[in-house]
Order: sequence, then C-alpha cells, then structure tokens
Amino acid sequence: MAVHGPSSAWSFHTDTSYPPFAAVRRPEAEPPRDGGALKLPPPRCLGDVSLTAAMAGRASCRRFSGAPLSLEEVSSVLDAAYGGQGDLNGSRADQGSAARPVPSAGARYPLEVHLIVSSVAGLEPRTYRYGPARHCLVCTGGPIAPEAVGDMFLGQRYLTTASALAVVTATLGPALARYGDRGYRYVLFEAGHVAQNLNLASSALGLGSLNLGGFWDRSLSAALGLTEQVPLYGVAFGRASTTDSQDVREPVGGWA
Repeated sequence: MAVHGPSSAWSFHTDTSYPPFAAVRRPEAEPPRDGGALKLPPPRCLGDVSLTAAMAGRASCRRFSGAPLSLEEVSSVLDAAYGGQGDLNGSRADQGSAARPVPSAGARYPLEVHLIVSSVAGLEPRTYRYGPARHCLVCTGGPIAPEAVGDMFLGQRYLTTASALAVVTATLGPALARYGDRGYRYVLFEAGHVAQNLNLASSALGLGSLNLGGFWDRSLSAALGLTEQVPLYGVAFGRASTTDSQDVREPVGGWA
C-alpha cells in the first residue's frame, strides 16, 4: 500500500472545504488583534445534573430566544469543553502540556476554541479566543452581525438568535508531524470530543445547542483572524425559545 506524506491530509482538507481552494496552502487572514485578556469567573459546578439527564436533555436547537447568557454560563461551557486541568503526569509533563477534559493523540492538544459573541451579559459582541491555561478570553476582532454569522454557516438563519457560537479550530502540523496523514483523523476525533462536551455542558445548564459542520471556510477563518489554525467545527448555544423537545429542533416557519 502506498504511503502518502502529510500533504495528502491537507489536500483532503482543502478539497472538502467550501468553496474548494486546493491551490491555497493556508487560509490567509489579518493577524489576530489581541485586545487584552478578560479573566472569566469560576465555572459553575455541573455536578448537580446527572450525565444521564444531560444526555437526555441534549437536542439540536434551532429556536434560540436571543436572550443574553451570563458570563458564568459561558465560563462553564468553555471550561467543560477544553479547559485546563493542570499539568500532565508522565513523559510530556516537562514540555508544559496541560491536561484537558478530552483525550488527545500524543497529548498534542492542537485545538483552540474561538467564540463569536452576540448576546452575553458583560461581554461586548466581538470575536474571542479562549485561553484555557488562564481561563480567560482574548479579544481577536470586532462584532459580526448576526445575519453575517448565519451567512458564514451556509445561510442557516436560525443562528441569528443564538447568543454565542463556539468554533473549534486546529493547528494540523503537530499531529501530522508525529502520525503522518493518519494524524488528521486524530485531530477530527478530538474536535468531536470538544463539541460533545459543549453540548452536554449546555444541556446541564438548561441551554440549547446546535452543532455546525457546514461553513464557508475562508470567510470564517478571516472573521476569526486565523493564520495557522483552520476551522473544523461550530457549536451555537443560547437559551431556547421553547421547552418542547420536538419543536426546538424545527426552525421557526419550517424548513426552507
């Protein structure tokens, strides 16, 4: 069986992007505009909600109310998704690795979580990068109109009333350098783990969430100020406008 170099994984990534841009090595964007770190409040303990209840309450929410989230709720969701859990014990501890609430091939932890804020009390509606080590948010860009967010995610209009949208991004180099093309699979696995944590934490807090795999890659990269990172997965979250587990899945006005 032929063994392909890491370029095969990158070719697959670009060929499956919207729109295809196989001739582009990396999505280009302005350098991130780091505007200082905002320390998040301590996350809420989610132990009073059982895992069974959190799983049962998870549903794809397409009916967000637009009501603001609290900063504590955002803090809790981000901490559960990819928060730092102290130094790892073992061979990689001397390299400054920090444990996270998800497994990572070779403890590389190549992901970042970015946040597009629309309605969060105490947060300006801008783009942010989550810093797990300090449990903080770093401003990376200006506001994005809710309609523009929907457009970036392939015209999904129900995103206009989501309070926040987390975007999981990755630096592919470390995993590909260690594992070759197969490392790309491991990065995708990890992104899925993070997204599921986002879902379960949102459910435990009584919030709705919606997983998003379709987006305009270059537009989203530019909006978040990405250079080395590429976007892989999105999760919108906020307060649902209905408690009906079936209605919440259906867009207002039905499917286009």
